Amino acid sequence: MRLDYSQFYTFVLPAKPENPSCTLSEDTRYGTITSVDVTCSTSKVYPGAKCSFYKKTNGGNNVKITRNPFYSLTLLDTTPVYYSSQCSVSMPVQEGRGHTASSVTSTLM
Repeated sequence: MRLDYSQFYTFVLPAKPENPSCTLSEDTRYGTITSVDVTCSTSKVYPGAKCSFYKKTNGGNNVKITRNPFYSLTLLDTTPVYYSSQCSVSMPVQEGRGHTASSVTSTLM
């Protein structure tokens, strides 16, 4: 008797993100920057994008942003299965802390 072990494991072969890009925007109220929004996207990835966002402190150090990013996945009509993916985070600007769009960076994997 031969046992079929295929029900006990699944191989996931990730696909590197294609055409990754990020956009930064500053929200302003009454001429003052109130928050910085970062949105990153990729046109094709598997199983899905994972984003990490960092802010640069006044001392020049990168600190990971602990807010959970918002993710969206769109199934592409392809075989094998791929997705387009987007992630975003919004950071309020704290007066005197020096956070601007240019001081927020991201990593898309």
